[in-house]
Amino acid sequence: MFDVKRSLFLVALFAMIVFSLGGCSDTNSTECGSKANCGDGETCLNGFCVQVCTEPASCPGSDDGCQKRTCNSGVCGMSYKPAATALNSQVSGDCRKEVCDGSGSVRSDVDDSDVPSSQACRVARCDNGTAKQDLAPQGTACGEGGSLSCDDTGLCVGCHGAEDCEVPAAVCVHATCVASSCGTVNEGAGTPVEDLEGNCQKAQCDGNGSVETVDDQNDVPADDGRECTVETCEDGNPVHAPKPAGTACSEDGGAFCNSSGACVQACHIAGSSILAGDANPANSCEVCALANLDAWSAAADGTSCGQDGGVVCKGRACVADCYIDGAFYAAGIENPDNACEKCAPAVNATAWSAAADGISCSQNGGAICKGRACVAECYIDGAFHAAGIENPDNACEKCDPAANATSWSAAADGASCSEDAGFFCYARMCHYGCLIDGVFRVDGTVNQPSHCTRCIAEVNSIAWSPAPIWVECNQTGGNFCDGAGTCVKTCNIAGETLFDGTINPNNSCQICNAWVNTTSWSAAVDGSACSTGGGTVCESGVCVSP
Repeated sequence: MFDVKRSLFLVALFAMIVFSLGGCSDTNSTECGSKANCGDGETCLNGFCVQVCTEPASCPGSDDGCQKRTCNSGVCGMSYKPAATALNSQVSGDCRKEVCDGSGSVRSDVDDSDVPSSQACRVARCDNGTAKQDLAPQGTACGEGGSLSCDDTGLCVGCHGAEDCEVPAAVCVHATCVASSCGTVNEGAGTPVEDLEGNCQKAQCDGNGSVETVDDQNDVPADDGRECTVETCEDGNPVHAPKPAGTACSEDGGAFCNSSGACVQACHIAGSSILAGDANPANSCEVCALANLDAWSAAADGTSCGQDGGVVCKGRACVADCYIDGAFYAAGIENPDNACEKCAPAVNATAWSAAADGISCSQNGGAICKGRACVAECYIDGAFHAAGIENPDNACEKCDPAANATSWSAAADGASCSEDAGFFCYARMCHYGCLIDGVFRVDGTVNQPSHCTRCIAEVNSIAWSPAPIWVECNQTGGNFCDGAGTCVKTCNIAGETLFDGTINPNNSCQICNAWVNTTSWSAAVDGSACSTGGGTVCESGVCVSP
């Protein structure tokens, strides 16, 4: 007993000392006369309830750089770092130092040794805890590699003339040095720029720092060495233009320049000199040919012409045909290798033209022309549709090129035509009904010969559903449906219609046996269980006790 009291006294004495020194901050401000007045985990100390601890981590509060929780002899306390202890984490270059105040809090002290980094042409210093940037002395080196110097306003400068500044990459911009600072200025508009010769173009500055090209009719191309051409510029493009037809020449054995710039011989027809290759003014399908200098010769087949409604020469006649790959074709004739191409002289007299979209074809498994290709698609109302695509206006019609490539075809009867169950295609229309055994039935269709099953789409759209109870029927000797899909016989007893097998509610040993008597109750099978009149077994229609 003495040791226990002594231990409690020492605990209380130590707690009073800690409390009086401000080391305990975990009282709950509840006054107490004894430990009985305090809660779980607490004891009464100096008239107040305090927390009893087992280790520092169980004490309230938290540890940081200036304070740490303690647990001494079951009493929580707090240990504080000495005043002016520096924190591990500091902001560099702010002229301050974060330290403990000795009471667990942090304070900011002046630290003029924590000087910030100097900026260009500035000298950093601390002034009683405030960071400042003073102007560097004029002439202080600055810039990359110290190649520039600071002026008296704190700017990093260094040019005395444009030659000290970097040469701009753009040819229409040059360097400047203004007020000791490098800059640029655009060359004046029209300033010449080095350019290629003979391209009928002139490169110059546009006044905005960029290069532009303008037509230069004097920058003609180099001579091509031909007698019948002259070098010139047309709309800024170099051209070797033909000299006037009939100009005398001597190269290639010719005598006169023709309209194409060639030196050729001449025909003498009807007293006139005609240059070789020139057409008969009265028939563009006749020309002056060197093989016959005394008369008109037939132009080559396929030569373009324009008289008499024709477009190409055929012999000496201008005809409205096509001349393709050395053969003539009448207008409208199909390309024998591609039914989607045809002869259209008004479009192109020397090459096949695309047939109209929607023309029937058959090559490569196709059915209809689309551009120049025969495709397995449909062309309906001026639009192409891929095979199998539904008519956007009727889900029971689809594109079936094999059946009809220019009109919608009927979808198969029984095909689904709605996201909702029970809707199927039938005769191009979307109907509500059932698809049973692969056959579409309109909603309400009766299953023959039985009348006790029918299509009820809202119940089951893929199988027969039972007809409602009491629907008349005539199958297997029955006369009414039982609601489960079967046609059964009935009795009519005392004016009430009853299904075969119905038990008499007044005598459980009597039933409706429509195969024996349809107007009166019949006896149940002897030995059947019953409960009428205290009996348990049926005998001759009566419930008796055995």
